[in-house]
Amino acid sequence: MVSLREWLSDPVVRQVVAVLLIFIVAAFARAAVNRAIVARVPQLARRPLDLIGKYGIGLIALLLIFGRFYDLSGVWGAVSTILAMVGVGFVAMWSVLSNTMCTFVLILSRPFRIGDHVELVGDAASGTVVDLTFIYTTLRAEDGSLLRIPNNLFFQKIMRCREGRSQIELEEQLKRTELAG
Repeated sequence: MVSLREWLSDPVVRQVVAVLLIFIVAAFARAAVNRAIVARVPQLARRPLDLIGKYGIGLIALLLIFGRFYDLSGVWGAVSTILAMVGVGFVAMWSVLSNTMCTFVLILSRPFRIGDHVELVGDAASGTVVDLTFIYTTLRAEDGSLLRIPNNLFFQKIMRCREGRSQIELEEQLKRTELAG
């Protein structure tokens, strides 16, 4: 009868056990990612995140398995570099998406209109609203200079607003911007 120690001392058996453990850990990781996606992510964004999770975990598991048989130190360096670039891209994209979504909320909630005087309390940003784009709201300061405020900042700061004499609805301004561009 072969003991467990002797059986595990065989290099082929150790490799097979390692590969099986990688598959088991990948399956548990995949289930954890699925639970996190279902619990915290809106329905609309689940499919892309599900695919990223599935193929990302699968790729890592595959690299770990190949790493058991081949030297993949250069591949790990490339993968970590690519993942870092993707992370930076997500942060940059998140900023643009955040400002764009805030534009729609500004249009729907109408906290100010073109022509209103807006001040971000606690900041040196105040002026008359002269333009609204999908990313910025432009204010004309008292000295005539233009301030471009990212739209998401209006949801992060306290805002003081005084109605102006000549107001234009934000939707109208966006239509004008689209026609001019």
